[in-house]
Amino acid sequence: MYTKIRNMPAGVSGKTVKSVVETLQKEGYSVKTNLQRYPNQIFGSIPIKFGKYTPDIFAFRGINDILVVEFENCIDIKSHECENKWKMLASKSCFNLHIIVPSCCKEKANLKSRIKNIPVTIHSINDWENSLIMDMSK
Repeated sequence: MYTKIRNMPAGVSGKTVKSVVETLQKEGYSVKTNLQRYPNQIFGSIPIKFGKYTPDIFAFRGINDILVVEFENCIDIKSHECENKWKMLASKSCFNLHIIVPSCCKEKANLKSRIKNIPVTIHSINDWENSLIMDMSK
């Protein structure tokens, strides 16, 4: 399995991506990264590409239990394109969208999601594991 993602943001290492993938697999998810190499759908019914947006990590335990994980940096969070991507991915009713950002811009990401009314869960690179696992157990 590839643990690199396309256009990996500064501050995100292959080790971090690998750790997220391994954590999701331990929780029973089938995990895909490097999705540019995959066809548009998994199992013929679960889309994984949305126009020009392709998730960094796509994990699923079934048709109604799908996690999408995006890595963003502080500059990305401020961009209109990032906002559009979050809206597009969060608009899918079966998706549970998680954004992992550097600790220094976690509050900015939370603020943006609240102001723009985008239902995402924000995690910092330093504490994503505990918060992601707690969120999955809800």
